Amino acid sequence: MLVTALLDNQSALRYQILNILLEQSQPISLKILMDKVDISKQTLTKYLDEINQMYQEEELEACISTNPETIRIILDATLSFKDLCWPLIRNSLSVHVIELLLNHPNLSNYQMASTLMISEATLSRQLVQLNQALKEFSIQIKNGMWYGPEEQVRYFYYEFYRHFYPDNELFRLKHDANLDQSLAIFEHRLSTNLTLVQREKLSLWLGISQKRWRQKDKDYSQLINRFKPYQEVVFFDRIYQAVLRYLIQFSLKLDEGEIYALMAFILSMDLLDYSNNERLLGFGGPIAKASQCFLNQVKNLTQKGQAVMREEVLYCFGQSSTKLYFFEGAILQKPLVADPKCLSMVKIVMETIFKRKFKKANNITITISETLNTLVDYLNLPPCKEHKIGVLLLGDPIKNSIQRLQLQKTLEQPPYITFETFDQKKWLDYDLVITNVNLPEKNSVQVYRLKNSSMTYDFTQLKLIFRNLLY
Repeated sequence: MLVTALLDNQSALRYQILNILLEQSQPISLKILMDKVDISKQTLTKYLDEINQMYQEEELEACISTNPETIRIILDATLSFKDLCWPLIRNSLSVHVIELLLNHPNLSNYQMASTLMISEATLSRQLVQLNQALKEFSIQIKNGMWYGPEEQVRYFYYEFYRHFYPDNELFRLKHDANLDQSLAIFEHRLSTNLTLVQREKLSLWLGISQKRWRQKDKDYSQLINRFKPYQEVVFFDRIYQAVLRYLIQFSLKLDEGEIYALMAFILSMDLLDYSNNERLLGFGGPIAKASQCFLNQVKNLTQKGQAVMREEVLYCFGQSSTKLYFFEGAILQKPLVADPKCLSMVKIVMETIFKRKFKKANNITITISETLNTLVDYLNLPPCKEHKIGVLLLGDPIKNSIQRLQLQKTLEQPPYITFETFDQKKWLDYDLVITNVNLPEKNSVQVYRLKNSSMTYDFTQLKLIFRNLLY
């Protein structure tokens, strides 16, 4: 599903315009933009004026600058794409319907129409259009309720919020769910520390799930069937117990489906660390077979059929396979064109391992094939030598610690560029020495002296030096 499928025609065109402008590093010509969105100069000018007016009303520090030949967008560095598009999206009738059904999951069409202040005929037309877009998720809205696999309903809401809502809007959903203690449960049971991004992902899913508990007669049959090959696996039992511990605090009438819905999300949305991902693949089953199939096929497309796969690549295979196994559909900002060879890999996995029909590519299979294509390109890059950077900072120990942390955070690229405290005896081990004192070069090892405490200029210069080291 494309984001524009949930917008009216005028909002969809404005969204396309913003998408194109934000992809440009340089001003774009007026004619090229007109051709891309297929509208006249007069209509384009009208939409640009409306977008600027909208940003003024919303007090967003952004504007579209135009001259007779070129156009560019000027915006505050703190604004995200979702911040810029949210004023277009939030008034969409489809968006209002989707929001309403999450907060009030058992409404009649009459109640929905009354709440939205539209006629039942208008609502019916909107639902026909919306259900057409929802087909790839295998769900639909009928008689004021969601129909289809429950994990798919939640997954759609996860994609919906993730692509549409700016951070301040998402905060309300996650804050209402009171999730800090819940996240600690998962960290303890899975023996991992969730990153900020991982905590955001899991919080969003938990917030959506809590609201879905009010829906009657949820369908978990598909999900329960997909978990059958894993019911006796020890690793899955660990996650099962973590989810059970989380859910039991809400005094719910628990069933397997509710537990499995959260398990499927944890296993497939990049929440596992590398070691837990390896355990997931180590117990066999369709997910491990799919991952191995992707591995074998990608090897055939890499230079000399590389036999050794890096840890991060194996992780991508595992997570892509798991997501493809449990979920269907995806929301995209713009259409993607699948590489035929990589899409063929996905088709083989779907038909021979997951035993599902593959009639034509949809957005999730195209997204997975795009990931595989990126991995092929990544593996075909020439191997980079590992470089050690010695760091010698003298003076105030607190300021030095902060500077060292800033250097590592901004410039370190394990395993290719690593920082360590400078040791006079290891001159020959270093490819570069960074220091805040006057240290002469020795044994042809380059020395870079930091210019000031802010290091803004230094970061620019060091990035150029590192680029020469790596390439």
